[in-house]
Amino acid sequence: MVVGHCTYKMKKGQRAAFLSGLADIGYIANVNKEEGVVYYTPYLPLDDEDVVFVAECWESGDCLVKHMSSSNLKDLDILTELYVEGLTLDFYDGDITRTCEYKTAAELTAGQR
Repeated sequence: MVVGHCTYKMKKGQRAAFLSGLADIGYIANVNKEEGVVYYTPYLPLDDEDVVFVAECWESGDCLVKHMSSSNLKDLDILTELYVEGLTLDFYDGDITRTCEYKTAAELTAGQR
């Protein structure tokens, strides 16, 4: 199992637009249908209206790698470029934790995952 915590820092005031975009493309439902996903669930912090937190779990690292190159993630890249100013990804597989931080939309969409 690989557990992930993703924190999306929105451009000021853009959380509702980002969430609307996710709903419009069916992103959450589509990811939850991917092979090997245990759960993929967004949460909204009560204390920061410019953050979306996603808890995710995958059966294996291979399933996560497939997700990272999926068409679903390519759809997310478009929304990320429009609405997100930074992203922190933390993944734990039982042995190691890997953290990645992206500060610009260009880094996020340049395939530097």
